[in-house]
Amino acid sequence: MADYPPFHEAVARLVTFARSEGAQGEPLFVELDDVAFDGDGIAVGPHHGRSHDAAARAYDNAVARRLGVTLTAFAQCDGLLCCFVYAPRTEDESINHMMPDGLKLCIRVPLRQAFIATPTRWRRLRLKEWVRPHLRRSRAYLFNKDE
Repeated sequence: MADYPPFHEAVARLVTFARSEGAQGEPLFVELDDVAFDGDGIAVGPHHGRSHDAAARAYDNAVARRLGVTLTAFAQCDGLLCCFVYAPRTEDESINHMMPDGLKLCIRVPLRQAFIATPTRWRRLRLKEWVRPHLRRSRAYLFNKDE
């Protein structure tokens, strides 16, 4: 039987798993467009707060498709745990990412450090990505997305 708990329970499992691996903090869900690379660090956009509801919708949509769903913690930011929801779009993508028919929890090792960017710094980082497309590809790779 597939294991697709409700979103709030899946998040609680991720937090418990993260703590067992030494990571602390409440989850801060971000989307691909909410992060940018800044040297060795990861910047989180100043408008990141809307992403929890989007993460819940992405999770529920993945449950409906039954191709698996992953909750991934990838960075720590000001006492928070930066996370995202990954849902394969096709059965082939599900197989390529070794997705179970259910919930998969993942913690990137080592967890990167992230920071909340000011609006000015955020615009500068996004402009830098526009000029240097390889940065955009690196960001997509972090989120398991092909670009």
